[in-house]
Amino acid sequence: MNNMRKIFLLLLITCLTFLLNGQITVSYPNGQTPQQLIINQLSGAGVQLTNGQFNRSSTALTGQNLKIGTFSNGTSFTDFPFNSGIIMTTGNISVANSPNSSTSSSSSISDGVAIDNNLQALVSYTLNGATILEFDFRAVSPSFSFEYVFASEEYPEYVCSNFNDVFAFFLTGLDPVTFATTTKNIALIPNTNTIVAINSVNGYPNGTTYPASGCISTNYNQFYTNTPSGGGMGFDGYTVMRENNSTTGAIISGLIATGNIVQCQSYHMKLSIANVSDGSYDSGVFLKQGSFTSPEIEYTNNFSFEENDTLIAGCNEVEIDFSVNIESNTRNYPLTLSTDAIPSTAVLGEDYQLFYTTNAGDTVELTTTEANFNLRAGDESVPVFIKIPETATFPDNEIRVLNLLLTVELCNVAGYVDMPQDTLTFYLKNNHDIVIEPQSQLDFCGNCNEIGVVPVQGNPASYAWTPNHNIDHDDQQTTSANITNSTTYQVIASDPWECKTDTISFNVDIVAEPSVGFTMDKNDGCAPLTVNFTSTTTPINTDLMWVISTADTVIDTIYNETAFAYTFLQEGHYNVALYGETAPGCNDELIIENAIYAANFPTANFSWAPDIATNGRMISFYNHCTGENISSYLWQFGDGATSNLAEPSYAYHVNSDKNFNIRLMVTNSSGCSDDTLQTISVIDNYAFYVPSAFSPNNDGINDVFKPMVKDVFKYHLTIYNRFGECVFQTVNPEESWDGYYEEKLCQPGVYTYKISFIKYANLEEELTKEGSLTIVR
Repeated sequence: MNNMRKIFLLLLITCLTFLLNGQITVSYPNGQTPQQLIINQLSGAGVQLTNGQFNRSSTALTGQNLKIGTFSNGTSFTDFPFNSGIIMTTGNISVANSPNSSTSSSSSISDGVAIDNNLQALVSYTLNGATILEFDFRAVSPSFSFEYVFASEEYPEYVCSNFNDVFAFFLTGLDPVTFATTTKNIALIPNTNTIVAINSVNGYPNGTTYPASGCISTNYNQFYTNTPSGGGMGFDGYTVMRENNSTTGAIISGLIATGNIVQCQSYHMKLSIANVSDGSYDSGVFLKQGSFTSPEIEYTNNFSFEENDTLIAGCNEVEIDFSVNIESNTRNYPLTLSTDAIPSTAVLGEDYQLFYTTNAGDTVELTTTEANFNLRAGDESVPVFIKIPETATFPDNEIRVLNLLLTVELCNVAGYVDMPQDTLTFYLKNNHDIVIEPQSQLDFCGNCNEIGVVPVQGNPASYAWTPNHNIDHDDQQTTSANITNSTTYQVIASDPWECKTDTISFNVDIVAEPSVGFTMDKNDGCAPLTVNFTSTTTPINTDLMWVISTADTVIDTIYNETAFAYTFLQEGHYNVALYGETAPGCNDELIIENAIYAANFPTANFSWAPDIATNGRMISFYNHCTGENISSYLWQFGDGATSNLAEPSYAYHVNSDKNFNIRLMVTNSSGCSDDTLQTISVIDNYAFYVPSAFSPNNDGINDVFKPMVKDVFKYHLTIYNRFGECVFQTVNPEESWDGYYEEKLCQPGVYTYKISFIKYANLEEELTKEGSLTIVR
């Protein structure tokens, strides 16, 4: 072989641990012995690992020129399946510590270790030193396994060559089938007998320069992963298992090394890796921390505390079946049952009896505080019985406690101390009668969708309903249901041990949903107001409740009346409500707010202006009525005239002074009315006088002509001279004539006048008065 085919890389080791967040980092053992290393880093559940050696020495591992140590994975190297564990390499473990920046990383170490003959037998070229981790182990189950990754710088250049690095896991001990002592390599491709090697698991033909004939006929490249340049460790490729999951995506794990063994027997495990021919192009094996395990044997019992942790005097017994989860056809499992390891208030023989099965299969009573017996080879379980003797007495309110300690010996081997224990606690007491009664509601509206019974004494564990139609669960205390017709049910309740029972029968009544309604013969009127109410509610046997109220106060409540008269004494608005119920929760209601209005009578009152009424003059009448909702007014003025206005105006026409009786009647919207009568005096001030002469000489005496006319509705004065010319006219009774016509004083002499007027007493008649007047100088 050409030793120059490889490029050597000198690695400078500057510290014990390389802390690189994105890659594999390694640490040297720092004084740990091989035994401490395998216990701390490899040992898992169900196994006992002893006699650890590295390169056939059990002394502490020191220094930095080592092929074994521990590793941890950086957070970003997610394609590598392990977080931590043991690393074994053909050279210095520091090769793994570097990112993948070279295709030929090497670190040759001459450690003087003899060649591993088992490993040498797997290759045709001579091994160049070896890295060997060995230990003895026992397992509680007939199998064991651990998880690993093989990695190498031989990938991909030397795939299919004959001098690749080699590794193997050699198991030595009794074959579980032949019982002959054998040595087997268990570093196999899953579900095959093919060893894991560079020529069986690779990414061929990527990068190789060797012919395919150097590889095995089947390439298990599904287990191969290439480390990208600059990736999370120094090796170019490594082996993993990938499982695709539609929910979580790809699941990555290491390869599994597993073996079948005789449980509790001692076996030897040798983990070896070595260079072939030269010390170049390093390889390594990563062992997952805590992955060396054997399926643990667990023991169980067959009872649920909720049902069987209580023993009732004179009633029940408990059977406990102790079993382990991995049966053995070759060995017994010793069990120890102790009654005094944990204090109890129950006394063996007085308060309870304990029976167990012997190795011979006989059932015997335990009379001492501790019993030893076996789960025999081939048996699934061993039963233990507990019961209260007929002679035991318990006060009604006293509960006595029984604690049992069970110890299971998994491997009866010196130095193997895995003996799980469990405490079983039971409560012993008197039994009580079972008494049940139906739930409080037995009347239902239209249908019943849930029905049940209530325990009033004892603690029933089971129920039996008959008939079981229209109910969903005929074995429960409460059941959903769809009962649409009245039905009689019988329920039997029993305690958990069927010692005490109670039987009751009851009728489930299905009633119609009510439809509430009522009528009133009136809804308003004058207080006191009597209203007749009549219920139109169906069905007719509905329980009724009438409530009469104001906005903030309940006035009265009337029960179960279908028709009645009610008198509202006080003025106000009243709410009327009717509630109907045929069963609890089966009800209807009708509420009419302001259904009734009882009105008070109004008060009629008025005044007028002016206070003194004058003939023909308009009088204004003012309404001073009080009361709500006044809807009409009727004024009677005493002369036959009327008005419906709230505040009318009216004028009287009389021939002489006269009194009139005025009546005002008011009515509100409820028909309540009141009236009042007052007397008004109307004065006639009519006067008419025409002088016969005047002297317009400005002496201040009788200088103008002015008729004396009072209280006339219409007035027109015309004066004529002897030629018939109109020299003056006016319609104002207060206006006088000064004797001038066309701005000249008229000549003395006789003039005629004509006065047309209408009196207030009779507006339909126009009167005329004519005469003569004399202008005197």
